[in-house]
Amino acid sequence: MFFWSKLKLPSRTIDDIKKICRVLFVDDQKFDTVEIISKSGWNVERVKDIDAIDSPVVRNSHIFFIDIKGVGRAMKFSDDGLGLVSAIKERYPEKKVVIYSSVSEGNRFHQALKKADDLLSKNADPYEFQTTLEKLSKEVFDVDECLPIIRAKLRDEFGVSINIEDLRKSIDKLYKTQPINNEHVAKVLGIAIDKAGALASIISLLIQKK
Repeated sequence: MFFWSKLKLPSRTIDDIKKICRVLFVDDQKFDTVEIISKSGWNVERVKDIDAIDSPVVRNSHIFFIDIKGVGRAMKFSDDGLGLVSAIKERYPEKKVVIYSSVSEGNRFHQALKKADDLLSKNADPYEFQTTLEKLSKEVFDVDECLPIIRAKLRDEFGVSINIEDLRKSIDKLYKTQPINNEHVAKVLGIAIDKAGALASIISLLIQKK
């Protein structure tokens, strides 16, 4: 009983995160950066396009790198990869999406550019892709990086103010409760159950044990 009361969500190192994080590149052309990142120990895959927003490859991936040219056509997006980015972020707000491209022209005001978690040139060094992956994966799977994001969402979207220490205690309580659902999250964080879905998805990824 004493052990259970002291159970806390541990911080994760990059090596820990590599074991649970699934990375998907969406690019209709071979991209050497994918292989280089894979050699660093990441679970990374490339597909030429995505044909359904609820396909297993989408649902099972955590971080996406999407080339905005030549993809998105399988789902008939008129704006190619930008439409795909918007769709993924709308359906799965807990997932991280990085836009990359080898061209500079295009719609600079597209909503996808605001929804994306980062932007990269396709000509950027592979190391820049890897450091971006490390940063975003920590925001998903490391409690120290994720807590400020959850706290900001509680403040901005729910009007709930909570300090980091109390939020950590709430997350630890949910960690002991696994598996969690919207009702658990709403009760522990003091928010409406019908609006708890996005936060529940974020927290579920953070506290997963495998």
